[in-house]
Amino acid sequence: MNLSEEEFGFLSKEDLARLGELIAARKYHELLTFARNRMKLHPTVPAFAAVVGMCYNQLRKHDEARRFLEKQLDRFPNSSQLCFELGQAFLGLRESAEAEQAYRDAVDLADDDQQLLKSSYLTGLGGACWDQKKRDEALAYWREALELDPENQTAKAMVNTSTNEYGEAKAPAEVMDEMYHFQAIQTEKYLRERNTREFPTIMEATRVVGLIVKAWNADLAPRRDELALMSAAERSEIYAAVKVDFDAVSHPNEEEIAWPDDEDDDDDDEMIWQEGILPFLPEDAPAAMLFGSAALAAAGISMARLEEILQGAEPTEDEESKLEWAYDIVMPVFEATACRGTEDDIDAMMEAVATAREELEPEIAVAVVRAIRDVILEIASMEEKRSSKKKGKKRK
Repeated sequence: MNLSEEEFGFLSKEDLARLGELIAARKYHELLTFARNRMKLHPTVPAFAAVVGMCYNQLRKHDEARRFLEKQLDRFPNSSQLCFELGQAFLGLRESAEAEQAYRDAVDLADDDQQLLKSSYLTGLGGACWDQKKRDEALAYWREALELDPENQTAKAMVNTSTNEYGEAKAPAEVMDEMYHFQAIQTEKYLRERNTREFPTIMEATRVVGLIVKAWNADLAPRRDELALMSAAERSEIYAAVKVDFDAVSHPNEEEIAWPDDEDDDDDDEMIWQEGILPFLPEDAPAAMLFGSAALAAAGISMARLEEILQGAEPTEDEESKLEWAYDIVMPVFEATACRGTEDDIDAMMEAVATAREELEPEIAVAVVRAIRDVILEIASMEEKRSSKKKGKKRK
């Protein structure tokens, strides 16, 4: 915690020295008593409440910290340090999504000249994102934290341990770094050629990822041993040279599933599939199949064939079996995404990988599950940004 003159400068020299001494010595029980006493003497100063919250967190009383800090934020809604400590409490409770929001609030509330504080807040925000598998966002926040404070040792360590040889966020397993790098190169190429920065529809996003995974499995996975002997620059050159058949991605049209309209709260977007299809699966299966297209592509069902089935074509017995298999992969990934940063997240992802391995080689199975997860997270991120823009318009 930074003892800024702005927040603690009114204290006597003795009190300021005592505060610094207790923090430096990590005597959190004594510090808690000291801060609570000073809260009574200075009831309009939020900094002491932040110290109390920090003590609870350091003593691993995270639930007590959360309750205390939420109450204090009702009194001091513009305190960035209270928001930061609330983020720490949520992180201690393994509630990563709530921690992320609290850290974001802290960053937004920090003044531009509070670079050291803002660097600390961004470090926490990166940690919350990493826990939710938002690897690229996390790395970007840690790098921003270092720009504000080059001596931020925590951010420096996180950048060093979380960056692969491509300068990108490390994958959960080293073998996956290659596929993610290929996916990033090809996705950027696709969007750049179409002069856009994001996918306009869910359908287009799932088609593109499915085609990229298919190209990886066909052209690069068999060359794994050969690629391992090359430098990162040589591999990147090969990945960029691969021709993915993006012509198979049709242009968005009215019949595709569009992103929610910023001006429309109704959930009545027209679906591309016929009613009553896939009767051998739950009624949410058509939507799940869109996300499972990467798995289906790896198992031999093309996106074009999937669209035919979703529009009413009769699947073969083998296709029915593979559609059931893909559904059983996608649903645990959805569950994992909903409980990011918890043990349930890990269990659900392991269940999805185990199911994928029934039809695919182990490394390809992991790649496919991760591809599905990436699409779900990307879409969720876009939804959040659109929702945030919408709320901003309403506030204005």
